[in-house]
Amino acid sequence: MRLDRYALIACLTALAACADTPAEPPPPPARMQIVAGDGQVRAAGAVLRVNPTVRVTDADGRPLKSVPVTFAATRNASANPVVGYTDKDGVAGTSWTVRSDGGDDTLLVKVDSLPPATFTATSLVFTDISAGFNATCGVTTGGRAFCWGANRFGQLGTGDTLDAHLPAPVTGGVRYARYALGSSTSCGLSLDGQLWCAGTGGSSNLAYGSSPQPEGGVLRFAKIQSTTFDIFCGLEQSAAVYCWGGSLSGYPPPVDTIAGARALFMTVPGGPALDFSVETAGSAFGSLESVCLTPSSDTVTCYNLFIF
Repeated sequence: MRLDRYALIACLTALAACADTPAEPPPPPARMQIVAGDGQVRAAGAVLRVNPTVRVTDADGRPLKSVPVTFAATRNASANPVVGYTDKDGVAGTSWTVRSDGGDDTLLVKVDSLPPATFTATSLVFTDISAGFNATCGVTTGGRAFCWGANRFGQLGTGDTLDAHLPAPVTGGVRYARYALGSSTSCGLSLDGQLWCAGTGGSSNLAYGSSPQPEGGVLRFAKIQSTTFDIFCGLEQSAAVYCWGGSLSGYPPPVDTIAGARALFMTVPGGPALDFSVETAGSAFGSLESVCLTPSSDTVTCYNLFIF
């Protein structure tokens, strides 16, 4: 019985010694990767639909739990929480409210001494809107063009023919003053007055493709407008008004024409003009496209362009 008592004391002593031994520290973070939430587009001042999320792992790729992660929003955007902790899968995220004044913004995510991860988002404030046939395009502060709606002909300029239920960026990186939309074609006016067009062109068979292509050659425009049926008109920097696209037939006929890359630019008589407008209206023949010039402050001259 005495031997059992001594054995029990020895065991208890050994257990106490083990309890005093410090636990092995967790391995340090070695990698942080973006899981979700990068490159989103949202209305100004709104919360992003998908939370920016990262995963933190050690050198062997194993997820690390309870690692502090700092989220730093720039400009007048905000993140909540500012500091989060990774879960058992090494994942942490935050809710990001994008800036209220529009433009591109970033969210920096930091963990210890690792290189920060950078999320980007675009906050939309539109300065110009063009409604076409079953689709809409707009230009935001900073000159970026976004389109949404039907896209069977690639007319949204987004690089594909998929319908867009939310604003999708027009490809190519061009900064625009206006992006006008017809039915199967769109044409944007860059900040330097160059035309860029996308889509198939419908009856005019312009066939630009789903990404905007330069159009108009040396012509440079101060303003462009579109009609529902792919007729576009523009006020050129020389104050002449040109129309192109669709199935144009002037009444009276245009005074001359200029060949672009794919479109034929027809000069509207009655210029030079201070301004112009184009309209689509019903008639006994169907739909009527017309262009009205303002050659002086007290004069307006209108011409029919298209009847079908």
